[in-house]
Amino acid sequence: MPWRVIEVFDERVRGSIERDRRVEDERDRVLIAAVKLAETPTNDEAEIGAARKHLVDAIDYLEQAVLRFGIPNGRKRQPQ
Repeated sequence: MPWRVIEVFDERVRGSIERDRRVEDERDRVLIAAVKLAETPTNDEAEIGAARKHLVDAIDYLEQAVLRFGIPNGRKRQPQ
């Protein structure tokens, strides 16, 4: 599951922008948050809620980093 969270980003966005450490750091943060959510015990609703919020925040920060620092690299995206 954790890799599925960033799969669409990797397929649609990552190859279309120049590599930037700030964007890569936020991508890693999303992956870490997804792993933490996946490893959270299912019997603790408070922990699940906190882990889910952390993941949503990480995804939001990734989106902001792409919008702020993402420089299009000029490569055309392959049709899907």
